[in-house]
Amino acid sequence: MRQGLREEILAEIRLEIERALYSNILDTVEACRFLKISKATLRRMVRDKEVPFFKQRGNLYFRQK
Repeated sequence: MRQGLREEILAEIRLEIERALYSNILDTVEACRFLKISKATLRRMVRDKEVPFFKQRGNLYFRQK
């Protein structure tokens, strides 16, 4: 019984962690709107590494923080 309860709790925690990690990810359009800048400005900031980003399937994404 303890092992089953442990696995159930871990499953719940994993879901919450994944939601927290991915809930504040912005695509390029959302990041521009959030930062109140143009796409050209955001592209320059990415090129100059002024803003943290990551690529997935060729698209740029930004964490809100």
